[in-house]
Amino acid sequence: AWHSLEAHHLDGRALRRIFITHDHPDHMGLARWLHERHGARHFEITDETLSPKLLIRLADALVPHAAIRPRFVGYARFEPGFTPEACRRIHEMGMRKLFFGLESGNQAMLDHMDKGIRLDVARAVLRNCVEAGIAVHVFSIVGFPEETEDQARDTLAFLLGEQPTLEHPMNTFDVHPFGLDLRTEYGDERTPTAAADMLL
Repeated sequence: AWHSLEAHHLDGRALRRIFITHDHPDHMGLARWLHERHGARHFEITDETLSPKLLIRLADALVPHAAIRPRFVGYARFEPGFTPEACRRIHEMGMRKLFFGLESGNQAMLDHMDKGIRLDVARAVLRNCVEAGIAVHVFSIVGFPEETEDQARDTLAFLLGEQPTLEHPMNTFDVHPFGLDLRTEYGDERTPTAAADMLL
C-alpha cells in the first residue's frame, strides 16, 4: 500500500509527518521504514483511548528502532496507570504531548455522564505527565443537560487549581459549550440549563 501511495499520489514528495489511525506494535517497524525512506520522525496516534499499558507495549516494540528518535502525540484517557514510572517510560519512547478529555471538573457530572474517571486521578495524571516531560491538553465542556451553574464553575475551578501544572506554554486546555446535532430527539426536547445560559 505504501509503495502504491508513493508511486501514484506523492509525486516525489517526502512523507514527514504521519497519522497512525490505530495501534499495533508493528507500527514501530513501519515507523523505522518511513524514517529510512522519507526521513519521517513525527507521528500522531489518533486512537482516542490510548492506555498506559498499550503505550508501554509500543515503547518496548520501539527499542530495536530507537535510533530514529521518533516523536509522538496522541489522545488518552485519565487512567491510574499513568504513574510517574509509566510516564517516564512513555516519554523515553518519544511521546511529547497527550490530549485528555476531562469534560467536567465536577465529579457528580462525570458520574452522571458515565465518563468513568475520577478527578483525583485526572490531577495525578496531569502532574505525572508534565513532570516526566510530556505536555498535556485538557478538553472540557460546559452547558451539559442538567448541569447547574455551580457545577460548571467547578470546571473552571479545576483548571485554575491546576495552574501550576498547566502554566507552561506547551500545556493547553479549552472550554467548549455543549452542543447537540440538529434534528435529534434529544436536541429537540432539551431544556436549556443555567450553565448553558452563562454562554449566551
